[in-house]
Amino acid sequence: ISTVVLMVPVMAFASPVVAFFNSKDEVVQIGTMLLHWLSPFYVLCCFNQIYSGALRGMGNTKTGFYLNAITSWCIRAPAMIISIRLLGLTLVQAYWWIGFEIAVRSLLFHFCYRKYRKTVAAQFTKEESAA
Repeated sequence: ISTVVLMVPVMAFASPVVAFFNSKDEVVQIGTMLLHWLSPFYVLCCFNQIYSGALRGMGNTKTGFYLNAITSWCIRAPAMIISIRLLGLTLVQAYWWIGFEIAVRSLLFHFCYRKYRKTVAAQFTKEESAA
């Protein structure tokens, strides 16, 4: 909830926020556009943290690390390099990959959580019935 609450004024006042750090017109224009584009994806980052914490709480301490590492290094980084170096896209255009990677990571966390939750529930039921 706090991310959504903070996201609204950041998006509403994106230009003054960017201008506080750098007042060049081009920087303000690009920074404002990036804040408007990327801010909603940070809500998904909150879910990623919740799922990662839930998995750790169930004893699965490695999945969060692996998902973060794999999506960052196998999706985001190569996509950005290919977009900028090979396709000649601007940095702003390449930033679309960040939103895509965050969304993919969220889906993967969701599916891993659901799968592992069923496994833990089955183990718990099996242990409870044996006792």
